[in-house]
Amino acid sequence: MTPLTHILLGAVIMGDLVASLFFVRFWKITGDRFFLFFAASFFAIAVSRVVVDEGIPPFGYEPLGYMIRVLSYLFIVAGIMYKNSGARGSRAIARSPVPQE
Repeated sequence: MTPLTHILLGAVIMGDLVASLFFVRFWKITGDRFFLFFAASFFAIAVSRVVVDEGIPPFGYEPLGYMIRVLSYLFIVAGIMYKNSGARGSRAIARSPVPQE
């Protein structure tokens, strides 16, 4: 790998970690676990990039990295399923769109 490739890979990993921290911040503000699932997903993607792309010699560790990526996609699916299940775990106040008499 060229030095430019290492720099760009580091920037992508940093972007994944920053996105994860943003989702943690949104989770702290709203209390909605949906954001926590996405934070875990971006963190897992960053870990998988380190395992697969960043220089572990090809001694059989590639499947581990790809399994981590599958786990990150499962975090996203679990977050979507959680949000669609009707679970109301946020601290935000829900207002009724229909005025009551």
